[in-house]
Amino acid sequence: MKRKCAECPAEVHAVCRHVWYKYWNAKSGNGEGCDAPMDDVAKAWYAKGWTPGTAGVPITLPLPKMPRRPVRRIRQGRFI
Repeated sequence: MKRKCAECPAEVHAVCRHVWYKYWNAKSGNGEGCDAPMDDVAKAWYAKGWTPGTAGVPITLPLPKMPRRPVRRIRQGRFI
């Protein structure tokens, strides 16, 4: 365990509870602590204007591009 929840800054604790919502108890070992503190995530969210009362996160993430499927051509009555 890297950090106990009691030692976590309030901003990080708020983001962690928001991210994990109903799974927070399972992820934090019922408030004991975790192996992956979210310091960088909390810093980025608060820099973008997030507050614990906001419903969504104002950070947009790029979606991965879907691979293109090959085009099937019909030649002489059959597929190639």
